[in-house]
Amino acid sequence: MPNDISFKSLTFLLLGLVFFPGCKVDPKSVDSCGDGFIDPGEQCDSAALGGQTCATLGYHVDGSLACGDDCTFDASSCGPICGDGAVDSAHGEECDGTDLNGTSCTSLGAVGGVLRCDEDCRFDLSDCTAMCGNGRVEEGESCDDGDTAAGDGCSSACALEAGFDCTTTNPTVCTAVCGDGLIVGGETCDGALLGGRTCQTEGFYGGELACGADCRLDTAGCSERCGDGVLQAAHEACDGAALGGQTCATRGFYQGTLRCAADCTFDTGDCRSFCGDGVIDTAYGELCDGLALSGNTCTGLGYHGGTLACLSDCSALDTAPCAAVGRCGDGMVQAAFGEVCDGADLAGQTCGDLGWYGAGLACDGACSLDLSACQANGRCGDGTIQSVFGEACDGVNLGGQSCVSLGWHGTGLACDGVCALDLSACEANGRCGDGAIQASFGEQCDGANLDGQTCRSRGFFTGALACTAGCAFGPCQNVVSLGVGGSHACVVLDDGTVKCWGRNGEGQCGDGTLTHRSTPVTVTGLAGVARVDGAANHTCALLSDGTGRCWGYNYAGATLGNASGSTNVSVPNPVTVVGLTGGAELAVSGFATCVLKTDGTVTCWGMNMYGQLGDGTTTNRQRPQTTVSGLTGVVQVDAGYNFFCARDGAGEIWCWGINDYGQLGDGTTTNRSAPVQVPGVTGALDLSCGETHACAVLAGGTVTCWGRNNGGQLGDGTTTDRTAPVPVTGLTSVTAVTGGLGHTCVRLTDGTARCWGAGSWGQLGNGAFAASLSPVTVSGLTGAQIILSTSNLTCALVDGATLRCWGSNPYGDCGDGTTTNRSLPVRVLP
Repeated sequence: MPNDISFKSLTFLLLGLVFFPGCKVDPKSVDSCGDGFIDPGEQCDSAALGGQTCATLGYHVDGSLACGDDCTFDASSCGPICGDGAVDSAHGEECDGTDLNGTSCTSLGAVGGVLRCDEDCRFDLSDCTAMCGNGRVEEGESCDDGDTAAGDGCSSACALEAGFDCTTTNPTVCTAVCGDGLIVGGETCDGALLGGRTCQTEGFYGGELACGADCRLDTAGCSERCGDGVLQAAHEACDGAALGGQTCATRGFYQGTLRCAADCTFDTGDCRSFCGDGVIDTAYGELCDGLALSGNTCTGLGYHGGTLACLSDCSALDTAPCAAVGRCGDGMVQAAFGEVCDGADLAGQTCGDLGWYGAGLACDGACSLDLSACQANGRCGDGTIQSVFGEACDGVNLGGQSCVSLGWHGTGLACDGVCALDLSACEANGRCGDGAIQASFGEQCDGANLDGQTCRSRGFFTGALACTAGCAFGPCQNVVSLGVGGSHACVVLDDGTVKCWGRNGEGQCGDGTLTHRSTPVTVTGLAGVARVDGAANHTCALLSDGTGRCWGYNYAGATLGNASGSTNVSVPNPVTVVGLTGGAELAVSGFATCVLKTDGTVTCWGMNMYGQLGDGTTTNRQRPQTTVSGLTGVVQVDAGYNFFCARDGAGEIWCWGINDYGQLGDGTTTNRSAPVQVPGVTGALDLSCGETHACAVLAGGTVTCWGRNNGGQLGDGTTTDRTAPVPVTGLTSVTAVTGGLGHTCVRLTDGTARCWGAGSWGQLGNGAFAASLSPVTVSGLTGAQIILSTSNLTCALVDGATLRCWGSNPYGDCGDGTTTNRSLPVRVLP
């Protein structure tokens, strides 16, 4: 069969030639192929196709049919066709000629045989051996629904079953016939046949079951069932949310949510805790539960034995088995368990029977004899002191007395044969108060006998050594805080008093006089002091209660903060700073004072011509009335001459007041009545203001300074004033910095000190009276704890007993009892 024209098409064409005769032609003129007319023997001619198309010739795609030069159809553009030998599955071909697309009889479910392809390109299974269940009705089969299961209309032998209506298609499809009186397939009933089912088998409690027109059970006539939400008490414990008033509690549980199970019985799965579960629920009054007895046992409850149990309602322990064994306190002596008495039953014994005087024998809580009343009657020699019979002791019982309790040293107190104390050994030891120092018994002194010691020889800074009633030294004082100002200095002692020395022409030493002091004198009427600081002409102290006291020169009635008058007057005794509370630190300037308060703010008083009070004005204040503008979180404040600086918790520095040398560090020489931040300084660990300059210790242990530099006090190797911070050269490991008039000093981590700047007064402490533009070591100073500078003087606290000063000393500034300037540290006298 040719590929371009199918057999069917040729047949159609031949029939057309037989039954439809052509037009009459002139027998003398016969056209040839190419004349545009279809002549006998031609399928087509040029554009004349005889009405044929790809589709009419049987091709699957209606392409462009053409006519060839030999007047036969050219179907090359028509696409596939059944009979071309290639399976075209997209157009429904199962096979094509000998191309079976890899299929065989067995792959189609037959047992065997030869598979063929018919002229419609469909499988021909006539030569395949039949197999029931392959979904094709084959020879010997009445049906084949693709499986071998029975009861679905086509049996396992591919025979039709009664009660079904089956198709003749492949595979066979069978449908149960409803109404034929047979229950088959998916039918649950048929007519009057209910398959033995009743309302009860369908989950109902009553009624009459019927069969619907669709051969499905009709339960409309059934009534009452589990799951209808109605409680049928005769059949159900519950139904859905209908619990019949029952709860976990009514079912014997303490808590939880009672539910109804799918079978209408109570579901207690969410109920918790009940008497008998072996867990003690104290919140519900259980004291025990089964074997859970809270660790109690008969013996633990004081019984001698037995097996403790729990009452059935869990309300209390069942001690009946314990009581059967007995216990101490039941009034019966159980000797087998070690009882010698029980309550009032003393087994016939008395104090006399036991060898004691009098009466009073009793039984204690442990069922042992209580001899205390008998022993109270006692006798000499029984080790008990019967004072009613005149005994002071008995054997080794000295009534708690000893040589020491009787005022004597050592040991050796004894009791003689008549129960009286024997003091002979005590008297040989001696006693505090006899005027003789018994060092072996810890006496440091005795009365006026101080063994040649003083407070200073005892390692203290100062004090009037005396002997206490206990023959111990006291009182002496050490230094806990240091303050310097102008040409004087002060210390706070550990008893809360203050001593000052140096210039006192305005009463700045606070001893009630105007006499200069070359050794420390006590500030009168002052106690409970925590901090002290001074300026050239006055001094102030903070008490531990946060209030303040000041003394010295009261310029215009403003510098001492007592709001008294407006004239200049020297006040050589402390006066109260009016209205000051919550003070933590203080800084005293020439004519003003600032206090850091416990809330991190700063308040100031005094003269304010340069804005040094920091309240945004130049108004003088005779007492603390305002806070420094915008400052919070302050941790340190220090004073220069008519200016102040503060350090906050972030280590930033803020300054205010006079700025004629750039001492505010803001890059200008403009006075400021409110704080300005020193740029570039963060994380500072310490701050100090000199007379006209300031310095800060940075986190790395280095130092930066700014302000006046005429003496080289900025430490940058020049004498050029700086309005912004510059680093001090050659310094590391610094922990504290302090500034004076024209010099600066620091304390290092190893306790030594370095100074630089002006030195004509010996204030650099290196043994010379000369300036240095770079840091020099303070000679002989080690272990320094605090170092402070003022004007041309520096002092360092080495320990609580040792304070050293150096520099100018015209008023006894160094406290060494002289007025000789010191270029090396000298120790301050007591």
